[in-house]
Amino acid sequence: MLDWIAKHRINEYSDVLGLLVTIVGFGLALYNIRRSRLVASQALAVAKSVREDIFKSDTIAELSAALIAMETIKNYARLQAFGQMQDRLADVKHRLAGIRTTSSMLSSDDKAILQGAIAQFSLLEAKIDRALEAGSAPTGWARDNSVLSTHIDRVHSVLSALRTSSGEGQ
Repeated sequence: MLDWIAKHRINEYSDVLGLLVTIVGFGLALYNIRRSRLVASQALAVAKSVREDIFKSDTIAELSAALIAMETIKNYARLQAFGQMQDRLADVKHRLAGIRTTSSMLSSDDKAILQGAIAQFSLLEAKIDRALEAGSAPTGWARDNSVLSTHIDRVHSVLSALRTSSGEGQ
């Protein structure tokens, strides 16, 4: 049998065949590595997109809650319930400040709108504090309610833009 193997040079063929199998196996391994990298990069892109969608949804929810609180403030002003209004003003300021500083999807114009609302609510809060400390009711609420309405409309436009860009408002 060994003579037959030697006569037909089977061992040389098996060496060449082994080398070919090794080369093909190595090529397949490289192909699978490359394909795995592609799949991993696609998974990373999907994860990033999902994370951005979650942040956007959180921002939309926070803006919605802030708008509800802003409408409540407006109603408290009509009722002249200034004690309750102070807590709502502080809540809205904190919500808007948090959104402005943490939301990466807001434009600089959007952030300026939020900052303007924060500044206005700070002024209203100080006005109420001064009046209550003096033992009187704040005055000039017709004008202040008009300013509140303007800021509500502006913040609502920011919310609408976010909803449209995320597909919720369509």
